[in-house]
Amino acid sequence: MPVLKKQDFWIKQSTKEESFDSQYELGKELGRGATSSVYKCERKGLGQAWAVKVLSKNIEKKVLTADVGILLKLEHKNLIRLKEIFESKSRIFLVQELVTGGELFDRIVNVGTYSEAEASKAVQDIISGLMYLHSWGIVHRDLKPENLLYENLAEDSKLKISDFGLSSILSPEVDMTSVCGSPGYTGKF
Repeated sequence: MPVLKKQDFWIKQSTKEESFDSQYELGKELGRGATSSVYKCERKGLGQAWAVKVLSKNIEKKVLTADVGILLKLEHKNLIRLKEIFESKSRIFLVQELVTGGELFDRIVNVGTYSEAEASKAVQDIISGLMYLHSWGIVHRDLKPENLLYENLAEDSKLKISDFGLSSILSPEVDMTSVCGSPGYTGKF
C-alpha cells in the first residue's frame, strides 16, 4: 500500500501511520447509499464488531470533510458514535458504532402503524439526540427515517441519529438558507 503524504489527507484526524486494513477485518456489506457503502468490520485481535462507512474520494471534498473533527468528540445515547477515521489514496473509512435494529423507515413499513406510545418514544429519542447536537451548535440537515437507526431488534430499542454528511456547525459563515437533504424528502419551495 502506498504511503500517503500529508497533502493526500482530506481529514486532519485521519493522519496516522496505520491503515484501515492493518487494524480491521472487513466483513459483509450492511447497506449502500448514493456516495458510500457500509460494512461490518472487526478490530483485529480484539473481536469487537463495528460498522465502517467507506466513501470514495471522487465526491466533493467539502461534503465529506464538513466538521468531521467535531463528530469524533460527540457521544450521546441517541447518536451513532464515530470512533475513528482512516484514509487511503482513494477512500475514506469512518469506523462507527454498529447497530443492528434497522432503520425507522423499515420498522414503520413492517409494522404498518406505530401506537401513540411507540411514536412518542421514537420522537423522544430523536429530540434528545437533536438537543445534544444543537447544544454543540450542530445542525443535521438530512433527518429522515432512513437516517434513524435502532440500536437492536428489541421493541424498546434506542433510536439513534446517523449520517452526518450534510451536517453543519452553526457560525456566521455557514449559509443555512441553502437547500440540502435527500431529494425525495425536500419539498417544492
